[in-house]
Amino acid sequence: MLLSIVLPTKFALIKYQASGNVGKPTVDALLKAGFIVTALTRKTSSAKFPSEVKTHQIDDSYPSDQLLAAFKGQDVVINLLPPIDINQHNTIADKAAEAGVKRFIPTEFGSDTAHPKVVELVPMFGGKAAITDYLKKKESSGMSWTAIVNGAFFDWGLQTGFLGFDLKDHTAKIYDAGDAKVNMTLLSAVGQTVASVLQHPAETANRHIYVQTAAGTQNDLLAALEKSTGKKWTVNKVSSAEARKEGGEKLSKGDMSGIVPSITGGIYSGEKGTNYDETRGLDNDLLGLKQEPLAEVVDKVVKAINSPYLPISTLASLARSTTLSSPTFPLPSYPDIPNLFLAALRVRIIVFKDEQKCSLECEVDDDDRRSWHWVAFEGEEAVGTMRLVPVSRHQKAHGVEKEDMEEEGEEREGRRTQPRMGKTSMWDGKEAYIKIGRMATIKEYRDSGIARRLVDGSMVWAAEHGRELGGEVEWKGLVLSHAQKVVKGWWEKMGFVVDEGLGVWWEEGIEHVGMWRRIDVKNAEDV
Repeated sequence: MLLSIVLPTKFALIKYQASGNVGKPTVDALLKAGFIVTALTRKTSSAKFPSEVKTHQIDDSYPSDQLLAAFKGQDVVINLLPPIDINQHNTIADKAAEAGVKRFIPTEFGSDTAHPKVVELVPMFGGKAAITDYLKKKESSGMSWTAIVNGAFFDWGLQTGFLGFDLKDHTAKIYDAGDAKVNMTLLSAVGQTVASVLQHPAETANRHIYVQTAAGTQNDLLAALEKSTGKKWTVNKVSSAEARKEGGEKLSKGDMSGIVPSITGGIYSGEKGTNYDETRGLDNDLLGLKQEPLAEVVDKVVKAINSPYLPISTLASLARSTTLSSPTFPLPSYPDIPNLFLAALRVRIIVFKDEQKCSLECEVDDDDRRSWHWVAFEGEEAVGTMRLVPVSRHQKAHGVEKEDMEEEGEEREGRRTQPRMGKTSMWDGKEAYIKIGRMATIKEYRDSGIARRLVDGSMVWAAEHGRELGGEVEWKGLVLSHAQKVVKGWWEKMGFVVDEGLGVWWEEGIEHVGMWRRIDVKNAEDV
């Protein structure tokens, strides 16, 4: 089956923290299910995709003739554009039907906009309802549709504070009495829902389908968060009616900061229709989607994104499941070590210690605690990892003159153990740089493109977090890799250039070379 996914203007496939980003888990689930995916993007977009995804670029205005050409031969169109220009969405539906597309999935992915009370509570949802109403008119052309209702994005909502909980300050914004039950779905489960809908075409045709990972009240969420973090949270009471009023007034003036209070004031109101499990029932069983205990999901999200010890990032587009696997080797299970880092360490030990015979003592270093780590999962098994080491302490304190580095690089048994930083012609000795390293992929998965996606994803993330990576100094996008010499050619394909001045040195009995790459930090908003 061929699918075409219409992407937003600034959609980046591997950008985990992008607002409301359904694209990543959707593409991931579709690829895993064996679908052939084509991404439809603007010609001026710099979005990056896994090698398995075909791309089709059209002009920024999404002209009708180009849409028609792009949709010919496609079985399904999944529209992920924001529901702002309704006429544009209607045109996309028109051209999809004209091209013979069999199934259309609109940009629903949220509350039950088919319920009149929900649209009354949150008027901005009217756009989604109008798009679905228009699709109903296309049924006679032979193109069916499915609108996916998944409630709030569970993990994203906790990460960003959208659900009213600040994981850094441990403060909670509780609407009314905090006892309104709401539906929530993990982003990975949303992607699985899309794939499963296409695997059940007859049962899901021409209707809304309803799924959730868990449901609960804000009081339930607060209790789970306090237990998971081990802290007593500060609670601020808010009126849902006042929040909707405030949000509506801001939106009427063109102030987009009104979006959050408008939506949260609606979903936390407890009004009829806001809990679709009660009013509609769920399609989880039909689609094979499991529900999970709310407290367990909260605990996993908190451990993955809010560790006070390690700044952990996860490449969501690689995570086939939200469940993190435990290491199978004997490691101390300290409570302050995030499970995600243990998963990364498992991969590193299998690759570096067991396969490449590196010493276990050197595997964990001081940089691990201050680095950002990415982990790729296949099901519940960690199969790949890498890290970004931020600007080093000596660079933050003062620039490093190359003259001071001439003698760097201790020799042991005639082998140099460090790069000759004083000999480089590709670094001026002063500019701040970050390091990419600890790249490891389980042997059985090395032909699956995981390493490439890890690098691409981390570079996209780095371009948007230059201030965090630089700390007290400005980081302008310079990246260094201590690459194993045997895979130098692979790193060259990833845009890294060998620095001959650094020479060849040995780490754990393996030859290494230094390679540099520069990424554009200034234009991070366009990535």
